[in-house]
Amino acid sequence: MARSFIAVGEFDSEVLERPAQACDGEFTVTASLEEALSFAGLARPSAVLVDARQPGYDTFIRAVRADPGIDETPIVAVVGSGEDKLVSEALGHGADDFVVQTELGVALASKLHAASVPPEGRTIVPPRATLLCEASPIHRTVFTRLLEDAGFVVTVVSAEADLASALTGEQRFELIILDLGLPGGPSSLADQVVVNLGEHTPPIIGTAHARLGQDVVEAAYSAGFKGVHDKRRPPEELVFLAAEAVDGRSSRREPRALFTTIVRFRTMVDMFWHAGWSHNFSAGGLFVRTIELPPIGEVLDLQLTLAGGASVDLQGLVTWRKDFAHRAIRSYPTGMGMAFSNLTDAQRQQLTTAAAGFAKRAGTVT
Repeated sequence: MARSFIAVGEFDSEVLERPAQACDGEFTVTASLEEALSFAGLARPSAVLVDARQPGYDTFIRAVRADPGIDETPIVAVVGSGEDKLVSEALGHGADDFVVQTELGVALASKLHAASVPPEGRTIVPPRATLLCEASPIHRTVFTRLLEDAGFVVTVVSAEADLASALTGEQRFELIILDLGLPGGPSSLADQVVVNLGEHTPPIIGTAHARLGQDVVEAAYSAGFKGVHDKRRPPEELVFLAAEAVDGRSSRREPRALFTTIVRFRTMVDMFWHAGWSHNFSAGGLFVRTIELPPIGEVLDLQLTLAGGASVDLQGLVTWRKDFAHRAIRSYPTGMGMAFSNLTDAQRQQLTTAAAGFAKRAGTVT
């Protein structure tokens, strides 16, 4: 049975025909957002292609995400060349990936194929018992909702005294998230966890308000925290840190710098470059938000653009992936974590310098 795709916007049907056929599917094209939403509810498409330059596209994406029947439908946004800000906005509204208009004929097929992976090919995320100690009522509410959406089972406390009680209870936690603004600071909080849990101490990550300063963040890493979430950043990023910590991937040697850029990648035997979106990187590697996911262990050619337009050509090893098994977690986009490989001394110095510069401007390193 052919897969069904919907294209929302002024698209040339002939341009879409070849990518659709490559995925054993066909497109229904409409410029009407209302018509597309109605059709999606009836046809349950394998993926939706939407022109992000079309007025109201964001409302359309939110409407799809709000409909229980189609809320997990993969959405690929179409943007113009050089429209980095629009890419960021589209992903923020709920799109899973993007494609540049001029690359539709080349890049769309692989994106559609990745987006329409059948359910039997997906992996179920196990629940993770998490203790969240957060002083801010607003952040408690937001963090809890996002973590629970991501499959974490969250126990919430708001004060240091409640933390002690939770640590000495019967519940065994796989992750602990601590507000670094609590009395005593990172070292005291970490000591309290270790004293109560001993050899059963799980990974610990922190949340930090900007007023705490970089010295508190550095103290957290020195105390053994696996990551620190800057509360000025989108709260969804806490979910990344949480999953990395639980899965044992956050013991990185290099701190991450918060930086948004397009990353181009291709396999060693691929003729064409694909594009993904990264929100942070370090001299050790980066996470690329994309629905095109090479196998773990694959070595990719990378092109990373740094501040001022400086470009660096690298190789990266795919070390972990988040596929459409996690699509029920819309704050947890698909993508892959990569470790840079075969770096020259000059490349490592360039990345280290760039990461330090971005971190200094952001005020916090994660």
